[in-house]
Amino acid sequence: MNKRIHASTWLLTAVIVVASLPLLWNGYAEALVFRPEAVVRGEWWRVVTHPFVHVSGYHLLLDASAFLFLYHLLRRDYPAHAGWALPACGIGSLSGALLASETVATAGLCGLSGIAHGLTALVCLPGLTKPTERPDPVMATVFAILVLKAAWESLAGTVALSSWHLGSVGTAIPACHAGGVLAALLFAVGSGLVPCLSPWRKRSDTAEEAQ
Repeated sequence: MNKRIHASTWLLTAVIVVASLPLLWNGYAEALVFRPEAVVRGEWWRVVTHPFVHVSGYHLLLDASAFLFLYHLLRRDYPAHAGWALPACGIGSLSGALLASETVATAGLCGLSGIAHGLTALVCLPGLTKPTERPDPVMATVFAILVLKAAWESLAGTVALSSWHLGSVGTAIPACHAGGVLAALLFAVGSGLVPCLSPWRKRSDTAEEAQ
């Protein structure tokens, strides 16, 4: 098993650092935050850049550490899927926020938490779905907590344990967490990361058996 840190992880780290430089002057990269009206005006880059923006050092530490660790695990164990997993979870996170919350229009959207929720699901799922092995109890517990947390947050309209935060994380939009998890589940099935759930894999196996 390759334990070296992949070049893409370093690249993502560099992007996060550059997008976070305004924090040194007690600001944040407003020009990179997702704002629907700005995107409509032609500022399309906000769709891509908004996850890398954070409103405080605490927000950055919380999001980036989880995101980079999870991406490293996914890249190490499932390298063929890691690169596509990021845009998939990013699209899901943004879509969830836009569909379920009107706050995006007024407060904007930034941060990596929605994508990190999706990556958590992707790291856990293969350990739960191997047909010849029992589900990993740690992965099963983490995945169950993740799904319940995302569902509860979407229904309650608030982020779990929000009162425990030690600093500013901006205006919470919990629907982006559920969007990231749902997108991860769809990606896992469609990409073959979880072969026993993939309809394409089942058809392929059936064809091979018939030969």
